[in-house]
Amino acid sequence: MLSVASREMFKGLKQKMVVVDDLDLDTAVDHSLRNRLAPGYAQLRTLHPHLQPLDELFSMSRNSTDPSVILLAASALYVTSQSLPDDSDAKRMRVVLAPSIAYLQHHILVQQPFSFHAIQALEVLSLHSPFAPVLPFQLADPRALAPARGLSGIATNISVSLNFQSLVNCGIDRWTNPDFWLWLGMCAGAAQMSLEDERPRKLSILTDARSASASFVAPESDGLWSSAAASDDPAELLGKLAVCDRLARLEELHDGIGRLRGTLETTAAVPNFNAVQTILDEFEYFTRRITAIDKRYEEILGTF
Repeated sequence: MLSVASREMFKGLKQKMVVVDDLDLDTAVDHSLRNRLAPGYAQLRTLHPHLQPLDELFSMSRNSTDPSVILLAASALYVTSQSLPDDSDAKRMRVVLAPSIAYLQHHILVQQPFSFHAIQALEVLSLHSPFAPVLPFQLADPRALAPARGLSGIATNISVSLNFQSLVNCGIDRWTNPDFWLWLGMCAGAAQMSLEDERPRKLSILTDARSASASFVAPESDGLWSSAAASDDPAELLGKLAVCDRLARLEELHDGIGRLRGTLETTAAVPNFNAVQTILDEFEYFTRRITAIDKRYEEILGTF
């Protein structure tokens, strides 16, 4: 019995290993398809400025057997394929990539490797594949879908193991350090996922990340953006602005929810408390704060 069970167990494992070992991104994504993916990948980098340029991503996957690197490359390309028409080439690529992404994702969630590439992959998937392991374009029973909390949670666990926050805040040049922007994106993802909780609570890492990014969107940093616009990759530059903007909006939202919760608790404890006016005032205040963020975002865009 044990020998039969063992054969069946390793048979399944070998099948999964073949899926990964056989994944050749240069074959799955030929030169013509890669050119078609390039604009969409640039667009992806406007949300994830930590991502490597497309050619570098292929080079990394070609020269590495690290599951984290393969998952990062395959996931980024799969997500990018959403920018293509739903033609035969795009469908074929997704069919090839999907099994490897599913297996490697499971591997990363179980093993939790000390890998920045693993954090990169999970950060991308948590935003674009919120019901993982189900990927975009895959059929699934809607009743079986649930938020993929594990992606963001495991990314946070790995970052803690790597002492990630201390590493990216130890006096290095944050602006040019992709790991810093990865950390900010990971914090934003965790803060966004916490909004799915029955009673959302503001995470301390959101406060830390917003504070760390605040100097980049301060008025005195306009020169930094304008000078970077002349030399940096446009997609990466927009990605940095998008991360700062996302953190600002998430913190305002969490703070607003916290104040509303306080109002409700006061209403329950204090007789004749005018909760209606307090809530109306809160919405007006929140609107002013978001309008200020909008205005600052447009001002920075104007420096490009």
